[in-house]
Amino acid sequence: MQAIYTEDIKIEEFYADFQGKLQIKWLSDILSNMAGKHSVLGGISVKDLNEIGQTWMLLRLHVIINQFPDKGDIVKFNTWSAATERLFAVRDYQVLDSNGNEIAYGDSRWMIVDVERRRPVRLNEKVVEGTEATAQVVRHRDLPSILNEKSVPDNLSECKAFYATYSNIDFNGHVTQSSYVRWITDALSFDFLAKHVLKEIEVVYEHEVLPDTHVMSTFERLPERRGDGSFVILHKLVSEDDGRVHCTAKTIWKENE
Repeated sequence: MQAIYTEDIKIEEFYADFQGKLQIKWLSDILSNMAGKHSVLGGISVKDLNEIGQTWMLLRLHVIINQFPDKGDIVKFNTWSAATERLFAVRDYQVLDSNGNEIAYGDSRWMIVDVERRRPVRLNEKVVEGTEATAQVVRHRDLPSILNEKSVPDNLSECKAFYATYSNIDFNGHVTQSSYVRWITDALSFDFLAKHVLKEIEVVYEHEVLPDTHVMSTFERLPERRGDGSFVILHKLVSEDDGRVHCTAKTIWKENE
């Protein structure tokens, strides 16, 4: 398997928001798609794993955005299998503009699970061997986590309702990881999103959302500002029926310049 998977992608109009910037939902979709394409080359794709009763499951996504690309830009996306941590496979991402400037980067943590038992299994030897080979070519950038999911309160002050429809469902039969990201950010008001830019997001995926589930996207802005003028919002996606927490997230925002 090639160490780094690279693809140049044009930011089409449907990727962009009304201000002409790439939307975070689409950014997370592209990163996930890149991971999927790279896994195909390594013989460890979802299809490969399904043949032995297994699949990939995303546990954590962490992205730092220096600048969102504009509609029409040609952007280089890089991804590689960066590290293994017990049952977890760590994948790194890097996004470069046409001049080679790094405009975003991040990582994600994945598990291989038994489809029937819904339990994690040991990482495939191909994953371990591929990661070890990649480490000789490119170094893993170990991002410090900004989210301790256990410290996020259960009762956040604001919320908005969403519904898991057919278009939200992925190859595993539950809601896509990018739908979680969209529900997290779309819970915020239009006026807020028009006047602020997302600088960092970390999401911990805790329980799958099944089709036809009503989900409450709860959130609360922390009152204090950080040293650089940015501020934090805490998020949880919670089932309206039984209160199950499906994911916890932390986002960092700055006012538009």
